[in-house]
Amino acid sequence: MQTVVQSAQYQEEFPAKEEHLKKELPLVANSVQDKPAVIMLKRQRRLRAKMKAARNLLEKACSEAVEKNTGHKKQIIQKRVYLGVYRKLLGLPAKDLSVEWENSKRKIMIWKKKRLMKNRPRIVN
Repeated sequence: MQTVVQSAQYQEEFPAKEEHLKKELPLVANSVQDKPAVIMLKRQRRLRAKMKAARNLLEKACSEAVEKNTGHKKQIIQKRVYLGVYRKLLGLPAKDLSVEWENSKRKIMIWKKKRLMKNRPRIVN
């Protein structure tokens, strides 16, 4: 009974404010312009959740890969593992990067040999 009396007193004191709130709330809830924004927020939340899961998978996979391949640089291994995780995240089949990995190693070795051959001392007769 007391709350009813208090709400009646409140409506007598601030009638314009109550009407203003009643008018605005349905417009905001049913607005067509807000629907794409709500959809966008949901997409962003889902994407953030997926990226967080991918980041956790990436950290685990990278730590395992670094432990297995101690001779290689950590950044290169992270990139290689990250591509596989990212493709899984997008719903694409994980790509086998071993061929590309071997090609890149081969290119580095060729470049090193050329550099050594270029800088070697020449014997002149």
